Amino acid sequence: HVDPSLFVLEPFLADQEGLQVKPSCASTESGWITCDGPSSPIHSVISNQDGNSAMVLFVGRAFAANSKTLSGRNVKPTLHRVIATRENNHESEERRCSSRRSIIYEQKYDEYFPPPALD
Repeated sequence: HVDPSLFVLEPFLADQEGLQVKPSCASTESGWITCDGPSSPIHSVISNQDGNSAMVLFVGRAFAANSKTLSGRNVKPTLHRVIATRENNHESEERRCSSRRSIIYEQKYDEYFPPPALD
């Protein structure tokens, strides 16, 4: 799905997989990229750098709908999903069954993007 807002920020990636994004150039079901958990390409790059952490920033429908008018750019909203942790991983049963927790911040501006852009 895509979010209705301007932006969505996930400032702390979860230790368990779940969040996936699909690049606009991906045309098949296998085009999803895992953003969190140990199998994430983001996790492997950031975990090699001491003291650094990654954030994921999504573009929402309201931003995409108005970007052409405001800046002359054609921007697509970020298609994303949250999936259940895979059962065939090599982690312990306790780890697989624990909850995935995340924090997000969603930016909306009613004055610039009135309904239905935010619906």
